[in-house]
Amino acid sequence: MTQSPRDDSRFYTEVLKLLLQVITSDDQLEPEELQEFSTVASGWNVPPDQVTALLACLKEGKPLPAPDMGLLRSRPQDVIQAARMMAASDQHVDSDEIGMLMEIRTLLGI
Repeated sequence: MTQSPRDDSRFYTEVLKLLLQVITSDDQLEPEELQEFSTVASGWNVPPDQVTALLACLKEGKPLPAPDMGLLRSRPQDVIQAARMMAASDQHVDSDEIGMLMEIRTLLGI
């Protein structure tokens, strides 16, 4: 059974929320990470206003919205692949990011 574009959009919006957690886990936001986030977001079926709202939280120092882990568990391999890609986008994966990836795997039941 394939997902509808609306379901896909919701799933990828939740993945983007999680990716924001990944790129901020080391308390450093590199330009490469923001660029990768924007590139990934534009390639997925996520409404631009959703992406803008997520980036606004990040830029304004507001709390990041929590992703819907129940929905993300429906496609754990897609989620972990995206998280790995995002963690490596600045060409450096530090211990905080590794810890975040391990935590994501646990939360996803992988």
